[in-house]
Amino acid sequence: FSLDWGPDQELRISRRVEDLPVETRKMSSWVRAPYKVTICVSHLGSEPRCLRVEEQLPQSRDGRVDYNPEASTGHVKPDHDGRLLWAIDLQPQSRETIEVHYAVERRANGSA
Repeated sequence: FSLDWGPDQELRISRRVEDLPVETRKMSSWVRAPYKVTICVSHLGSEPRCLRVEEQLPQSRDGRVDYNPEASTGHVKPDHDGRLLWAIDLQPQSRETIEVHYAVERRANGSA
């Protein structure tokens, strides 16, 4: 990904993580903390660009990570290391938004 190697004056990228309301269930010792990650890529240049955008799902020692590909952009499935990958083609003066939805589930008392 070209931004890994230094600044690119024609590309802008932003990443925002939104903590959604925590879900608890009666008669359950598990707590579910959902998140939404929004990645915006803007191309300010005059030539088309092909980019690879990668997002790493969190790793949890105390619980489990529940990724929702159906609610995420492109229904991308993670690899065995929990990485998500999108190949995007940006036209000049265009923008692409990627959303990732997942939840971290853990025991309410903090132990697994």
